Amino acid sequence: MILLREKEKKVPYCFLAPSLFMIAIVFIYPIITVLYDSMFQISGRKRTFAGLENFILLLKNELFWKSVTNNLKFFICVPVLIILGIVLAVLLYNQIPGWRIYRVLMLIPYIFSITVTGIVFDCILRENGLLNGILQKIGLGGLAQAWLGQTSTALYAVMAVIIWKELGFGTMLILARLMSVDESLVEAARLDGAGLFTITRRILLPEIKPVVSFYFVLCMINMLSWLFNYIYVMTKGGPMNSTYVMDFYIYQLGAKYVNYGLSSALSVILLFVTFCLVGVQAYVRTHVFHDEEV
Repeated sequence: MILLREKEKKVPYCFLAPSLFMIAIVFIYPIITVLYDSMFQISGRKRTFAGLENFILLLKNELFWKSVTNNLKFFICVPVLIILGIVLAVLLYNQIPGWRIYRVLMLIPYIFSITVTGIVFDCILRENGLLNGILQKIGLGGLAQAWLGQTSTALYAVMAVIIWKELGFGTMLILARLMSVDESLVEAARLDGAGLFTITRRILLPEIKPVVSFYFVLCMINMLSWLFNYIYVMTKGGPMNSTYVMDFYIYQLGAKYVNYGLSSALSVILLFVTFCLVGVQAYVRTHVFHDEEV
């Protein structure tokens, strides 16, 4: 009987073994490799142990700090995405006229690949693009400019594209949570004379706190490590390195300058910051929302 119970305990691990093996190959092995490579200066097959020298060189590199600063600027997108997502989700939840059509339209940008989105908006935002053409026709030609070709506007133009593309996902995520709210509470509040603002503040907002905390950390991680495609397609880090971000800089160091040691070191820094954000999200869910289900 005891042997049978011990065999039964091992059965779940046998089912998990193939998945754990794939996770180890796809995720754990590359992480270990990057950590190892970050401690070396690599030239072809020649490796020279450098310790923390790669990290020190990065901290002294002006372009590294430019990339970090730009990533921090992209955090502006996070509150915009959250606030707009909440507002639109509440409007859809209250079934404004045409809400089914709006729900579909909001998801269309998210379905497009980042590459397609970047190419389309590159055509729209260039100096002789669609946006400037419209401004000229409506008498606002003075506002026309090379939106992606100037250091003062390129970064914010990319931010606007990211918000346009990612907003639908956040809205649907929050709306899905709202759809699970007990309808009797909302109806009771309406019968008591509560308006849309009161219902939203007193009932709906407390219910969506867990999913908003999850979406907040997800957006933060995206603004750190999910910008490469936008930058590569739309600006390639220009003009004058004004749109460099960390994941694009990792690519440049590794693929263009073939400096795998520095590239790995920067990847380790980005990985560490991302893990910290995941830890913050786990702490908030555990200690603030008491492990409420998203």
